[in-house]
Amino acid sequence: RNGDVVIMSSYAPLLAKEGNTQWNPNLIYFNNTEVKPTVGYFVQQLYGQNSGDVYLKNEVNIPNNNESVRNRVAVSAVRDSKSNDLIVKMVNLLPVVVNSQIRLEGIDDINPSAIRTVLTGAPDDKNAKPVTDKFLVSKEFRCSLPAYSFTVIRIKPDYIPAVANSELLKKQNVYFKSEEKKIYLPIKRGTNISRFDPEFKGLSGIMVSPTGSQNFSKGPVNYTFKAEGKEKEIYQV
Repeated sequence: RNGDVVIMSSYAPLLAKEGNTQWNPNLIYFNNTEVKPTVGYFVQQLYGQNSGDVYLKNEVNIPNNNESVRNRVAVSAVRDSKSNDLIVKMVNLLPVVVNSQIRLEGIDDINPSAIRTVLTGAPDDKNAKPVTDKFLVSKEFRCSLPAYSFTVIRIKPDYIPAVANSELLKKQNVYFKSEEKKIYLPIKRGTNISRFDPEFKGLSGIMVSPTGSQNFSKGPVNYTFKAEGKEKEIYQV
């Protein structure tokens, strides 16, 4: 939930040798020949790999007024500004399947082929591991959450022509809006926008122009992105 402001976290106890523990559970067990990650390890791993750095407002509507039921279903939506991926995380701690319907509002140009990872098992299961598959999404789609499960859906944007590498950019909220042909670049305080170079690097052989420092003090600057064999596209930055 707080991936936009929490950069690192710690877990204790982290390591324990089998037969020499003082409490239970630990995150990773080992003996003289094996290392045995626990289910808790895979939960932490999924959160760490899908933390994102931009928190997106979301609402959860559960047609059940029982507080003990409502408290056992949780949702988080974040964006990873480096990849521009949208990451939806859902937890179901109920002993039954939850059939959810997800509506993505204000999200443009999503790739319908998403990556879904599900970790599920009985509460005392010590061998559950995450399973990843491809999952079709749209601006409104359904997703079944198994009993006692943690589900991560990673949705890629339909198209990103380039990445901006300038050290003068904030690492959060870099945003490509393909439908509107606009790119939003949040800059650090004190940056001279009359001579600013976003340092665009085209992806998959895409050529970018202009290059070098540009004058943004008078308004947006038009950038052209051209892939071989395709029409050029002009974005306002």
